[in-house]
Amino acid sequence: MTSVGEQVDVEEMIERLAKHRALEGMPRQELEWLARHGELRRFRAGEMLSIKGTEPFYMTVMLTGSGGIYMERGGARRKVMEWGAGELTGMMPFSRMTTTIGDPMLEQDSEVLFVHRDHFPELIRDCPNITAACVHVMLDRARTFTSTDWQDDKLISLGRLAAGLAHELNNPASA
Repeated sequence: MTSVGEQVDVEEMIERLAKHRALEGMPRQELEWLARHGELRRFRAGEMLSIKGTEPFYMTVMLTGSGGIYMERGGARRKVMEWGAGELTGMMPFSRMTTTIGDPMLEQDSEVLFVHRDHFPELIRDCPNITAACVHVMLDRARTFTSTDWQDDKLISLGRLAAGLAHELNNPASA
């Protein structure tokens, strides 16, 4: 069961964030800002971070665990992106995301630090290094989705070609 947001021990959270892969090497004052503005939540495996089609509100700092975004593609449910401990996901500063495009589900018990988007103007002003890291994550995410779309298009075309070929081979009139 998801815990309600917990107040964090700032010093302990700063230590955890300093070891976080995406935030490693960030200035202490920026990590302290995150610790003071973040809300720690714990999730069980199988829980959803949000629901497809809903408006996103949080930047998600994955502290432990892992998850992925699942979408219907080509008539099947697929994982199109995955993330885990040490990564940033969700809504981020400068993001144009207006709704979630899939179902973000946690695959392991997880601890997550959420930062509400209402804090983004202050985050951009006070934490330029973390903001830059978020922009890089968004660029990588866009590349991943573009690549996944391209692969899906190729597989759909290959499936159509195979179906057409099978039809021709099984049609005695075409022989």
